[in-house]
Amino acid sequence: MASLNCLQCGGAFYCRPSRITVGKGKFCSRECRTLHTGGLTLQFPKEYGVFMTAKARCKGTQKEKRSRYRNRGIEFRFQSFAEFMEELGPRPDGMQLDRIDNDGHYEKGNVRWATPQEQANNREVTITLTHNGRAQCLSDWAKETGLKAETIWARIKKHGWSVADALETPRYGKYS
Repeated sequence: MASLNCLQCGGAFYCRPSRITVGKGKFCSRECRTLHTGGLTLQFPKEYGVFMTAKARCKGTQKEKRSRYRNRGIEFRFQSFAEFMEELGPRPDGMQLDRIDNDGHYEKGNVRWATPQEQANNREVTITLTHNGRAQCLSDWAKETGLKAETIWARIKKHGWSVADALETPRYGKYS
């Protein structure tokens, strides 16, 4: 164990040097909660975790991750954590990393902090309907119209209704 001084608050903490050099890092035991890793001192440990997780997703070592990211050609194009933070800034409470274009790369101009609901609406399996020049996901149309999402989707797919008819026709009986 080596005694190291936090570059942020000056407090001492103990850590095996190998733990820091292999990138696992160590949090300062003081209140500043700075993460020390690979010779860097990070003031944003939560964001660093998000950065590393997104980077690992694109490498696709697990079968599920390969099909969802690497096999679709999605790449992690940030060269450094500093570049990532410059693009996004600190993560607001309750927000998650999201790609604006779900088929695009993790890169400048295509990432944002989003609420869990925004992120859920931006998945590859999300059904988006356009009506009167507005595009939104099926669940948002259901909330707006008061119809069940299943009803709207059945009208379009099973019964061959237009999007306009499916959204504008009020619910009547169990067959709508």
